[in-house]
Amino acid sequence: MLFTFFITIHVIASIVLVLVILMQASKGKGLAGAFGGAGGVASQMLGARGTASFLAKATVYLAVIFMVNCIILTFLTIGTNEQRSAVQEAMQSMDNQSAAGNLPLVPGSMEGVQTQTDALPTQPTPASEDDNSGQ
Repeated sequence: MLFTFFITIHVIASIVLVLVILMQASKGKGLAGAFGGAGGVASQMLGARGTASFLAKATVYLAVIFMVNCIILTFLTIGTNEQRSAVQEAMQSMDNQSAAGNLPLVPGSMEGVQTQTDALPTQPTPASEDDNSGQ
């Protein structure tokens, strides 16, 4: 529950941080004009300097929230060995099977392993006409 809360805060802070950075006026006036950073509605309401200082402060606060949240999430995940990757699970099951004697211990060795062809009954092959022609 606590982990989910911090993940949600992390995602929201990340998205808002990206948007605030994009709204800042740049030298090339890139995406800032589309979001109001370069003479848009926000500049008209707060003034050119007011918008720049507000966005700069918002960037700093959001960056601090992002970094602190990263540290909190790191401490929340320390010591949780419950989740394992699919590769780890496959390796564990292979080790268990090899210890039980179901798999050959040496790669390429088929000693002690029953294959499908071993389980099939053998049938005599009929004599071909070419073998009888010499008599």
